[in-house]
Amino acid sequence: MKQYILMWSLAMLFVACQTKQAPEAAPEMPRESRTVWTPKTELFVEFPVLIVGKSSRFAAHLTYMDGHDPVTSGTVTLSLVKGSKGVRNQVKSPSDPGIFKPVIKPTEAGMHDLVFEVSSNGFTDRIEVKNVEVFASETEALATVNEADGSASIPFLKEQAWKMPFQTAMVKRTPVYSSVASYGIWKVSPMNRTNQVATASGTVTFARPDLAQGAQVTQGEWLMTLQPSGITDSNLAYTIAQAQADFEQAKAEYERRQELYRSKIISKAAFEATEQKFKVAQAAYKSLGTVSSTGGIRITAKQSGYIGQLAVSPGDFVTAGNDLFSINAKGEHQLEAFVAPGYSQGLQTVQDLWYQTQGEWRSLSQNSGKILSVSQEVSATQPLLSVFAQVSDALDIPSGGTSAVQITYGDGTPYTVVPESALLESYGAYSVIVQLSGEGFERRDVQLGPQNGGTVAITAGLQEGEVVVSQGAYQVKMASMSGAAPAHGHEH
Repeated sequence: MKQYILMWSLAMLFVACQTKQAPEAAPEMPRESRTVWTPKTELFVEFPVLIVGKSSRFAAHLTYMDGHDPVTSGTVTLSLVKGSKGVRNQVKSPSDPGIFKPVIKPTEAGMHDLVFEVSSNGFTDRIEVKNVEVFASETEALATVNEADGSASIPFLKEQAWKMPFQTAMVKRTPVYSSVASYGIWKVSPMNRTNQVATASGTVTFARPDLAQGAQVTQGEWLMTLQPSGITDSNLAYTIAQAQADFEQAKAEYERRQELYRSKIISKAAFEATEQKFKVAQAAYKSLGTVSSTGGIRITAKQSGYIGQLAVSPGDFVTAGNDLFSINAKGEHQLEAFVAPGYSQGLQTVQDLWYQTQGEWRSLSQNSGKILSVSQEVSATQPLLSVFAQVSDALDIPSGGTSAVQITYGDGTPYTVVPESALLESYGAYSVIVQLSGEGFERRDVQLGPQNGGTVAITAGLQEGEVVVSQGAYQVKMASMSGAAPAHGHEH
């Protein structure tokens, strides 16, 4: 019995010793996160609270604002600055695409600034994070810092955004003008269109069997032959030779008298009479063109481009002056927009014209275009006013095609604005996805004002300086409906 009591006592003593030796688990230090946007870069950085003498590893997520792609190469220099003093650390490459992990060991307690200097393939940026506190001890940090609760926001990780078409935009305040929505018809600019007519009466044959509307042609290319009516091959050649001789004689006389006129030997009237004869002879010779191998008049392309209108078919008989075809060159377009007469007063102060191609709004003024004129009359057959614009964009739009148009006018009123692509619509109500932090978002209802092209005024719901999702908003909305927070794809 005594032996049993002794063994039991030793066992209890052993258990007590083991209990005393087990160390207490160290309290987990809270983490901080900050998000800063510059015109070039988004910085989302996570790090443990900073304590004097203790090394802290940062997870700096760096994203290009243009395109929302991760910064995948280069160096990041992190400085922890208080007044004129500080510590610095540099990492020469990301640990994961878009994520840089510098380490800082603070030397002094108090309020500091973090400075991130980014350099990647010619791209540079300097990002400041203000008012980051360094604590003297872990005890002070635990007593002071309460980790932020982000459960109210929609979680959407950087790794998710980087793998899909995604874009954010800073909410700005800018003048927005009154506007009228309409449509416009595209036309070839008169400067890029040539019409070719028959130089004599006769029968048309095609030099190219594939000549049709839209066919590409080059300047000087032989397109048609015109066999003049009642003229044989022999006397056609004689007529052309005679016209050439008359042209060359008139040209020589014109050049001789031009020198005499410059020397003030003959009068201006005498010189102008000679000049007129030269122009008549030149026109007569060019009107006959050149003789083809079949004896007809060759019709050649006056410019490169494509056949716009084809007015004849092989075998047609035409008279001198009849249209044969037109050639449209690539280049500037003309846009005719139509507006109700009730806007005639506003059209006196037109600010810009926006046109939509392939779903994108483009500005006339931002693409070196201009308003040419505004019609002043309407009629029973033309009940709308026309606004003619010269468009310098290199657009692949067929003549006669239509586009949505917005014409802005009047004096601008400052509004908070977002891209049209940021709007989510549901039964006539609109909302946007606001980025609260690097990986936290919220859906917010907004009230709309006037629209200028792809920019929409917001009258309620947003403040200047906030950031909205302009591409990918629907995916963030769906993430909010899933109810599950995604797991991080990287180690902090």
